[in-house]
Amino acid sequence: MKRIAKVQIICLIIISQFPYAFCQDTYEIDHQSWLDLRTYYVINDLWTYDGDYGIRGILSGEDWQRIYINPSGVYNLSSQTVLRGGIRFMFTHEITTTNPFEIRPWQGIRFIWPRTKFLILSQYARLEERFTFYKEDNNSDFVLRARYRIMVKTPNLRWESINQTFYFLASFEFFANLGKAIEETFVDRTRLTFGLGYLLNKSFRIELNHIIQGSRKGSAEGINLSVRIFRLRLKYYIN
Repeated sequence: MKRIAKVQIICLIIISQFPYAFCQDTYEIDHQSWLDLRTYYVINDLWTYDGDYGIRGILSGEDWQRIYINPSGVYNLSSQTVLRGGIRFMFTHEITTTNPFEIRPWQGIRFIWPRTKFLILSQYARLEERFTFYKEDNNSDFVLRARYRIMVKTPNLRWESINQTFYFLASFEFFANLGKAIEETFVDRTRLTFGLGYLLNKSFRIELNHIIQGSRKGSAEGINLSVRIFRLRLKYYIN
């Protein structure tokens, strides 16, 4: 098990360098920090509450900060298919621009297959309805956005020599507008994530993610911003 875990770590490190090698010199580089808490509560065999709450930009000293809460529900259609839905409330504070408040109802479906002894593969498609309200000019906006993510994750790996349990993950996510362009400071286009998780106990996990994100600024076309994100995610399973 230790040998398998070491091979997986090496593979993730090698793959994580690909976006840097192909990043164009014309890109602007931005660094961000994200911190969020995700909670899980199993209601019954079919339903689970899954909510996350977080802050972005505050720890990295940027001239913008974002706070959000995202309550959601999960319906287990089968052992391989999961339906998800929720509503995200998001407030962004920026020094130089209008500060928007967003309401984002969303629906998604996740397909988990295959599950092997060493890897779990999942695919996730999601549709967001995004209502944006601008307090300064008393204006509002509505757009639709689609997201697709493919993720590879290891089962929990226990290292007996240090009596600790970890897991690793890697994912790629693609964002697309449905209709008109989204007016906001940073518009995500692609997101490559590598993560390491640590099981503190049966209820609490700590996850560190390194995210390489391709974005654009405002309504300009094309990807012209390369974002390096370090996210600390706390996961709490309510018994």
